[in-house]
Amino acid sequence: MKFALIAFLGLASGGLAVPVARGTSESLGESSLATNPELAGLIVADQLIPFEIKNGLGEVMLTGRYQSRVIRSDLTGQLIFVGQIRDTSNPDSQFGWVTNLAMEGFGFVDTDCLSRVDASGDKIASRVTRNAAGDRLNFTISTGFLEPPEETYPFLVITQAREFTSDGQVTIYASNDFGGPGYSITLSGVYAPQKPPLSVRLTDRLFFETKFYRTMEVRGAAQGVRLRVETSPDLAPGSWTSQSGSAATASGAMTLVYGEEEEAFGGKQFFRVVCELPQE
Repeated sequence: MKFALIAFLGLASGGLAVPVARGTSESLGESSLATNPELAGLIVADQLIPFEIKNGLGEVMLTGRYQSRVIRSDLTGQLIFVGQIRDTSNPDSQFGWVTNLAMEGFGFVDTDCLSRVDASGDKIASRVTRNAAGDRLNFTISTGFLEPPEETYPFLVITQAREFTSDGQVTIYASNDFGGPGYSITLSGVYAPQKPPLSVRLTDRLFFETKFYRTMEVRGAAQGVRLRVETSPDLAPGSWTSQSGSAATASGAMTLVYGEEEEAFGGKQFFRVVCELPQE
Protein backbone atom coordinates (compact mmCIF):
# COMPACT_ATOMS: atom_id res chain seq x y z
CA MET A 1 0.00 0.00 0.00
CA LYS A 2 1.28 3.45 -0.88
CA PHE A 3 1.65 5.91 1.99
CA ALA A 4 1.65 9.69 1.67
CA LEU A 5 2.74 12.29 4.20
CA ILE A 6 0.11 14.96 4.79
CA ALA A 7 -0.97 17.46 7.42
CA PHE A 8 -4.46 17.70 8.83
CA LEU A 9 -5.90 19.85 11.55
CA GLY A 10 -8.44 20.00 14.26
CA LEU A 11 -7.24 18.69 17.60
CA ALA A 12 -9.62 19.70 20.33
CA SER A 13 -6.71 21.48 22.03
CA GLY A 14 -6.65 23.89 19.08
CA GLY A 15 -10.28 24.82 19.69
CA LEU A 16 -11.35 23.89 16.17
CA ALA A 17 -12.64 20.35 16.45
CA VAL A 18 -16.17 20.13 17.83
CA PRO A 19 -16.97 17.24 20.20
CA VAL A 20 -20.24 15.66 19.08
CA ALA A 21 -22.00 13.67 21.81
CA ARG A 22 -24.70 11.12 21.15
CA GLY A 23 -28.08 12.65 20.39
CA THR A 24 -26.72 16.15 19.73
CA SER A 25 -26.33 18.52 16.78
CA GLU A 26 -23.40 20.92 16.43
CA SER A 27 -22.17 23.60 14.05
CA LEU A 28 -18.91 22.44 12.54
CA GLY A 29 -15.64 24.18 13.22
CA GLU A 30 -13.40 25.18 10.31
CA SER A 31 -9.72 24.35 10.03
CA SER A 32 -6.73 25.23 7.91
CA LEU A 33 -3.12 24.17 7.81
CA ALA A 34 -1.99 27.69 8.63
CA THR A 35 -4.00 27.93 11.83
CA ASN A 36 -3.37 24.47 13.24
CA PRO A 37 -0.39 22.67 11.66
CA GLU A 38 0.36 20.24 14.50
CA LEU A 39 -2.04 17.53 13.36
CA ALA A 40 0.11 15.71 10.83
CA GLY A 41 -0.11 12.08 9.81
CA LEU A 42 0.00 9.41 7.15
CA ILE A 43 -2.76 8.44 4.77
CA VAL A 44 -3.16 4.75 5.62
CA ALA A 45 -6.21 4.11 3.41
CA ASP A 46 -7.81 6.06 0.58
CA GLN A 47 -10.49 5.24 -1.98
CA LEU A 48 -12.85 6.94 -4.43
CA ILE A 49 -16.29 5.30 -4.69
CA PRO A 50 -18.45 6.25 -7.68
CA PHE A 51 -22.15 6.85 -7.11
CA GLU A 52 -25.28 7.79 -9.01
CA ILE A 53 -28.62 8.95 -7.64
CA LYS A 54 -31.87 8.32 -9.50
CA ASN A 55 -35.05 10.37 -9.48
CA GLY A 56 -38.58 9.05 -8.95
CA LEU A 57 -38.76 7.85 -12.57
CA GLY A 58 -35.63 5.74 -12.17
CA GLU A 59 -33.51 8.15 -14.24
CA VAL A 60 -30.00 9.07 -13.13
CA MET A 61 -30.15 12.70 -12.08
CA LEU A 62 -26.77 13.12 -10.35
CA THR A 63 -23.42 11.34 -10.37
CA GLY A 64 -20.18 11.78 -8.46
CA ARG A 65 -17.50 10.10 -6.40
CA TYR A 66 -17.21 9.80 -2.63
CA GLN A 67 -13.71 9.91 -1.16
CA SER A 68 -13.18 7.85 1.98
CA ARG A 69 -9.79 8.34 3.65
CA VAL A 70 -8.10 7.34 6.90
CA ILE A 71 -5.18 9.22 8.49
CA ARG A 72 -3.08 8.14 11.45
CA SER A 73 -2.11 11.13 13.58
CA ASP A 74 1.62 11.56 14.19
CA LEU A 75 0.80 13.25 17.48
CA THR A 76 -1.58 10.66 18.99
CA GLY A 77 -1.30 7.56 16.81
CA GLN A 78 -5.10 7.62 16.59
CA LEU A 79 -7.24 7.67 13.46
CA ILE A 80 -8.97 10.50 11.62
CA PHE A 81 -11.70 9.62 9.13
CA VAL A 82 -12.13 11.98 6.18
CA GLY A 83 -15.04 12.23 3.76
CA GLN A 84 -15.53 14.35 0.66
CA ILE A 85 -18.03 14.45 -2.21
CA ARG A 86 -16.19 15.01 -5.47
CA ASP A 87 -16.65 15.14 -9.24
CA THR A 88 -20.40 15.79 -9.22
CA SER A 89 -22.34 16.21 -12.44
CA ASN A 90 -25.86 16.08 -13.87
CA PRO A 91 -26.50 13.98 -16.98
CA ASP A 92 -27.95 15.75 -20.01
CA SER A 93 -31.51 17.01 -19.47
CA GLN A 94 -31.32 16.22 -15.73
CA PHE A 95 -30.75 18.37 -12.67
CA GLY A 96 -30.41 17.80 -8.93
CA TRP A 97 -28.26 18.67 -5.95
CA VAL A 98 -26.83 17.05 -2.81
CA THR A 99 -28.39 18.16 0.48
CA ASN A 100 -26.65 16.07 3.14
CA LEU A 101 -24.89 12.79 3.81
CA ALA A 102 -24.70 10.34 6.71
CA MET A 103 -21.67 8.28 7.76
CA GLU A 104 -22.30 5.09 9.74
CA GLY A 105 -20.02 2.98 11.92
CA PHE A 106 -18.95 5.38 14.70
CA GLY A 107 -20.92 3.97 17.64
CA PHE A 108 -18.01 2.75 19.79
CA VAL A 109 -15.77 5.83 19.55
CA ASP A 110 -15.85 9.47 20.59
CA THR A 111 -16.16 11.87 17.66
CA ASP A 112 -14.73 15.37 17.20
CA CYS A 113 -15.71 16.88 13.84
CA LEU A 114 -14.63 19.79 11.64
CA SER A 115 -14.32 21.00 8.05
CA ARG A 116 -10.99 21.76 6.44
CA VAL A 117 -11.30 24.87 4.31
CA ASP A 118 -7.83 25.21 2.82
CA ALA A 119 -8.16 22.04 0.71
CA SER A 120 -9.94 21.87 -2.65
CA GLY A 121 -13.71 22.22 -2.50
CA ASP A 122 -16.65 24.57 -2.83
CA LYS A 123 -19.05 23.94 0.07
CA ILE A 124 -18.37 23.00 3.69
CA ALA A 125 -20.32 20.57 5.81
CA SER A 126 -21.66 23.22 8.17
CA ARG A 127 -23.50 21.08 10.75
CA VAL A 128 -23.27 17.54 12.06
CA THR A 129 -25.97 15.61 13.93
CA ARG A 130 -25.28 12.38 15.82
CA ASN A 131 -28.08 9.93 16.56
CA ALA A 132 -28.79 8.65 20.08
CA ALA A 133 -27.00 5.35 19.50
CA GLY A 134 -23.99 7.30 18.27
CA ASP A 135 -23.22 5.20 15.22
CA ARG A 136 -24.54 7.66 12.61
CA LEU A 137 -23.18 11.14 11.80
CA ASN A 138 -25.32 13.28 9.49
CA PHE A 139 -23.50 16.17 7.79
CA THR A 140 -25.53 19.05 6.35
CA ILE A 141 -24.13 20.97 3.39
CA SER A 142 -23.82 24.72 3.89
CA THR A 143 -26.55 26.78 2.14
CA GLY A 144 -28.57 23.54 2.06
CA PHE A 145 -27.33 22.10 -1.21
CA LEU A 146 -24.31 21.18 -3.33
CA GLU A 147 -25.00 21.88 -6.98
CA PRO A 148 -22.88 20.14 -9.67
CA PRO A 149 -20.08 20.55 -10.52
CA GLU A 150 -19.43 21.70 -6.94
CA GLU A 151 -17.53 19.56 -4.44
CA THR A 152 -17.50 19.60 -0.66
CA TYR A 153 -14.45 20.54 1.32
CA PRO A 154 -13.09 17.57 3.28
CA PHE A 155 -14.84 16.97 6.60
CA LEU A 156 -12.98 15.18 9.38
CA VAL A 157 -14.03 12.87 12.21
CA ILE A 158 -11.31 12.62 14.86
CA THR A 159 -11.53 9.45 16.97
CA GLN A 160 -9.55 7.50 19.57
CA ALA A 161 -9.57 4.39 17.36
CA ARG A 162 -6.24 2.88 16.33
CA GLU A 163 -7.58 0.37 13.80
CA PHE A 164 -10.19 0.61 11.05
CA THR A 165 -12.40 -1.56 8.89
CA SER A 166 -14.16 -1.20 5.55
CA ASP A 167 -17.49 -2.15 7.11
CA GLY A 168 -18.82 1.41 7.23
CA GLN A 169 -21.50 2.98 5.06
CA VAL A 170 -22.31 6.42 3.75
CA THR A 171 -25.72 7.55 2.48
CA ILE A 172 -25.81 10.55 0.13
CA TYR A 173 -29.09 12.46 -0.11
CA ALA A 174 -30.23 14.60 -3.04
CA SER A 175 -33.23 16.46 -4.39
CA ASN A 176 -34.36 17.99 -7.68
CA ASP A 177 -37.26 20.04 -6.33
CA PHE A 178 -37.31 22.49 -3.43
CA GLY A 179 -39.84 21.10 -1.00
CA GLY A 180 -40.27 17.97 -3.10
CA PRO A 181 -39.28 14.35 -2.43
CA GLY A 182 -35.71 13.37 -1.69
CA TYR A 183 -33.59 10.59 -3.17
CA SER A 184 -30.53 8.79 -1.90
CA ILE A 185 -27.87 6.15 -2.46
CA THR A 186 -26.11 4.10 0.22
CA LEU A 187 -22.49 3.11 -0.40
CA SER A 188 -20.86 0.20 1.40
CA GLY A 189 -17.18 -0.56 1.87
CA VAL A 190 -16.53 2.84 3.45
CA TYR A 191 -13.80 3.13 6.10
CA ALA A 192 -14.97 3.24 9.72
CA PRO A 193 -13.36 2.78 13.15
CA GLN A 194 -12.80 -0.70 14.50
CA LYS A 195 -14.32 -1.16 17.94
CA PRO A 196 -11.53 -0.28 20.41
CA PRO A 197 -10.68 -2.94 23.03
CA LEU A 198 -11.57 -2.38 26.66
CA SER A 199 -9.11 -2.59 29.51
CA VAL A 200 -10.70 -4.48 32.43
CA ARG A 201 -9.14 -5.05 35.86
CA LEU A 202 -10.73 -7.19 38.57
CA THR A 203 -10.26 -5.53 41.96
CA ASP A 204 -12.06 -5.52 45.31
CA ARG A 205 -14.41 -8.12 46.74
CA LEU A 206 -17.44 -6.48 48.35
CA PHE A 207 -20.28 -7.74 50.54
CA PHE A 208 -23.64 -6.06 50.04
CA GLU A 209 -26.80 -7.16 51.82
CA THR A 210 -26.60 -10.97 51.42
CA LYS A 211 -24.19 -11.41 48.51
CA PHE A 212 -20.56 -10.95 47.53
CA TYR A 213 -19.58 -8.91 44.48
CA ARG A 214 -16.36 -8.30 42.56
CA THR A 215 -15.48 -4.82 41.34
CA MET A 216 -14.15 -4.31 37.80
CA GLU A 217 -12.37 -1.17 36.60
CA VAL A 218 -13.10 -0.55 32.91
CA ARG A 219 -11.14 1.89 30.76
CA GLY A 220 -11.17 2.70 27.06
CA ALA A 221 -14.94 2.88 26.52
CA ALA A 222 -16.38 5.76 24.52
CA GLN A 223 -18.64 8.29 26.18
CA GLY A 224 -22.24 7.16 26.46
CA VAL A 225 -21.87 3.47 25.60
CA ARG A 226 -23.35 0.88 27.95
CA LEU A 227 -21.36 -1.75 29.88
CA ARG A 228 -22.90 -5.04 30.97
CA VAL A 229 -21.37 -7.81 33.12
CA GLU A 230 -21.59 -11.46 32.12
CA THR A 231 -20.33 -14.48 34.04
CA SER A 232 -19.36 -18.09 33.27
CA PRO A 233 -18.11 -21.09 35.28
CA ASP A 234 -15.83 -22.47 32.55
CA LEU A 235 -15.49 -20.01 29.59
CA ALA A 236 -17.54 -22.32 27.35
CA PRO A 237 -19.21 -20.35 24.51
CA GLY A 238 -22.74 -21.12 25.63
CA SER A 239 -22.15 -20.71 29.35
CA TRP A 240 -22.14 -16.91 29.63
CA THR A 241 -25.12 -15.32 31.37
CA SER A 242 -25.96 -11.66 31.87
CA GLN A 243 -26.01 -10.50 35.49
CA SER A 244 -27.74 -7.15 35.39
CA GLY A 245 -28.65 -4.09 33.39
CA SER A 246 -25.99 -2.01 31.70
CA ALA A 247 -24.17 1.01 33.12
CA ALA A 248 -23.37 4.25 31.28
CA THR A 249 -19.81 5.43 30.74
CA ALA A 250 -17.92 8.71 30.54
CA SER A 251 -15.14 8.96 27.99
CA GLY A 252 -11.61 9.21 29.25
CA ALA A 253 -12.63 8.07 32.71
CA MET A 254 -12.56 4.80 34.57
CA THR A 255 -15.99 3.18 34.97
CA LEU A 256 -16.78 0.77 37.81
CA VAL A 257 -19.01 -2.22 37.17
CA TYR A 258 -19.88 -5.05 39.56
CA GLY A 259 -20.27 -8.78 39.14
CA GLU A 260 -22.03 -11.03 41.61
CA GLU A 261 -20.23 -14.13 42.91
CA GLU A 262 -22.44 -17.10 42.10
CA GLU A 263 -22.67 -19.72 44.85
CA ALA A 264 -23.57 -22.39 42.31
CA PHE A 265 -20.15 -22.02 40.67
CA GLY A 266 -18.37 -23.19 43.82
CA GLY A 267 -15.82 -20.40 43.86
CA LYS A 268 -14.71 -20.89 40.23
CA GLN A 269 -16.08 -18.04 38.17
CA PHE A 270 -15.13 -15.88 35.20
CA PHE A 271 -16.34 -12.35 34.49
CA ARG A 272 -16.41 -10.37 31.27
CA VAL A 273 -17.66 -6.89 30.34
CA VAL A 274 -19.75 -6.42 27.20
CA CYS A 275 -19.86 -3.00 25.51
CA GLU A 276 -23.18 -2.06 23.87
CA LEU A 277 -24.66 0.95 22.10
CA PRO A 278 -27.49 2.84 23.83
CA GLN A 279 -30.93 2.36 22.33
CA GLU A 280 -32.47 4.93 20.02
